[in-house]
Amino acid sequence: MNLFGQKVNLINQEKRFFRIHYFLFYFILFLFTGYAYLNARNIDVLSEPVVFLIFFLATTAWIGVAQKKIPRSLLLVFSSFLGLTLASVLFPPSEYSSIKWFARMVWLFILAAGIVVPFAGKDFSARRFSNLFFPVLCVCLATAVIVDHSGSSLQTKEFLSRFSPLKAAYTPWNEKYSAYWLLFLAWMTMYIFWGQGEVREIISLSVLSLSFAAIFMTSAESAQLAAILSLGIFILAHIPFAKGRYQVYLSVFLLFLIVPLMWVIFSPLQPGSADSIIYSKSSVGSRVDMYDFCARMVKQNFLSGYGVGSCWELPVPESAFRMYSYDKLPGGHPHNIVFLFFLELGFWGFAWLAGVMILLFNYIYDTTRHSKQGPAIWALVMSAQVIFSFSFSIWQFDVVLIYAMFFFLLFALLPKRISCEQTQLLDTLVLRALMIMTVIGITFYVGNSVIT
Repeated sequence: MNLFGQKVNLINQEKRFFRIHYFLFYFILFLFTGYAYLNARNIDVLSEPVVFLIFFLATTAWIGVAQKKIPRSLLLVFSSFLGLTLASVLFPPSEYSSIKWFARMVWLFILAAGIVVPFAGKDFSARRFSNLFFPVLCVCLATAVIVDHSGSSLQTKEFLSRFSPLKAAYTPWNEKYSAYWLLFLAWMTMYIFWGQGEVREIISLSVLSLSFAAIFMTSAESAQLAAILSLGIFILAHIPFAKGRYQVYLSVFLLFLIVPLMWVIFSPLQPGSADSIIYSKSSVGSRVDMYDFCARMVKQNFLSGYGVGSCWELPVPESAFRMYSYDKLPGGHPHNIVFLFFLELGFWGFAWLAGVMILLFNYIYDTTRHSKQGPAIWALVMSAQVIFSFSFSIWQFDVVLIYAMFFFLLFALLPKRISCEQTQLLDTLVLRALMIMTVIGITFYVGNSVIT
């Protein structure tokens, strides 16, 4: 009888832990949505408390999880990352690397992992409350953005800011941040509702349309481009493949890496004249100049890069930018995550990122290959790839937080992975290649330091 009573108590305790776990998941999303809309502005003094609060809530949710095992693949990926980045500052390939940036980067990596891991693989999309929570949250955010840009005397942000302990932000950077998050929420709403009957599909399309309308009222051009391209991917992902589906999806997915690599190989690609049509739009022209400069710098130090933290200090010649004059990279980063790894860690950083991208692709492919909802996830991933290709490529709290929350959404809502033989074999090969590459990379940094 006592044994039976103990089992009942254990079951009841486990149920309570699950309720807390689910509550914290939705509360973190609500909290971050409010922060993205009202406060985010890429100032570390303001964003640090938010990151630590979300980290605390996420790790608290982990307390009640029966199995607190960190995935082996994540530990190997982090070990590889730690080894390469540490070698680049202990045996610096240039005067621009920084041990302080290394410490900051590792700390932010740990905080981001602490936010993502506790909720990974929980399939929150299957929870009934998600059917209400996501569309309502998305509609509220989209409506607030539309009202703020409609010229109405009613200003939603001004009203809601009264309930925030942080000062409201009215900057273009905040506008971008809220637009990015709105796009992610819209595609997650599509994922939850798509393929679940006509009524739900109409609801999800209505939410997506409202979100797109809000995004195109903002000044967030990268979010607008991401919306268009992700919609194209959503439509194309419905095409049935008799054969070669994995190869086609992987090829499109890796364009994120291939385009910067091709730019490095074929640089300089900067137009010969300042009268080029490319410079008719400043946001396009300035990025072409910046990426071409980055590609040429990578070419000069292709294997080693310039060390962690170098993007912040790397000098920019006056001739590099035609439209503006900078002595360093605007904002201290290349506005492209691939170029960030290329510049700071050279080929080793690019190879590391490529390995991680393949592992991520296999995870998503395995969890969506038999699902009608799969196209929405691929659209979400495409939107993130576009956004992170044109912005958000620096180790600062607000930037890392949007990455963490993207993966928080992605891994929490996807079902538990069931690997197929093909992806399982490739994952094993990629992880082994990462370890071998890490050893070679560290050896290179040490040898290069001794020689020079």
